[in-house]
Amino acid sequence: MAELTPRQRIESIRYACSCCGDDRRGLFALHKPLPDSIFDIPENERAQRARISSDLCDLDNAQFFVRAVLALPILETGETFEFGVWGSLKQENFQTYVDQFDNPAPAFGPFFSWLNSTLWPYPDTFNLPSDLYFRGDNLRPLMRLHTSDHPLALDQHNGVTLDRIAEIYRAWGHDVIL
Repeated sequence: MAELTPRQRIESIRYACSCCGDDRRGLFALHKPLPDSIFDIPENERAQRARISSDLCDLDNAQFFVRAVLALPILETGETFEFGVWGSLKQENFQTYVDQFDNPAPAFGPFFSWLNSTLWPYPDTFNLPSDLYFRGDNLRPLMRLHTSDHPLALDQHNGVTLDRIAEIYRAWGHDVIL
């Protein structure tokens, strides 16, 4: 039997969409529903101290986070594998983003950010330095990690193989073979 092409390997993944339940094929993003810093607040206080939407989070009117996309280039295909992550912003940059959120505004930034998401199987990803690039058109911003020797930064800057993506899926509890 002939070996599958990278595209065929990707298309061999089947999953149910978490939003609509439809059967889908191909890569799916892995995402963190909340910024990690929210877990510093006792659960019984979160409703009073946190304002959260699917894209924005304000903790105690002192810490501000936006949902972003951290993309890893796939070496075999030129496509990207995506994590849905949270990045911190200082208050004035957060407000700029909020003010532009529903506008078909052109891209702006980048703004400095700290990654506020733990991403398995990588070692300690919390507070990796990054920049957020705001794309306009109601798209979530792209997060670009600063150059470093951290394995996640190296994977983002150098790319990953499909085998590495399969390892990442397994670390998140998905039994995916690519």
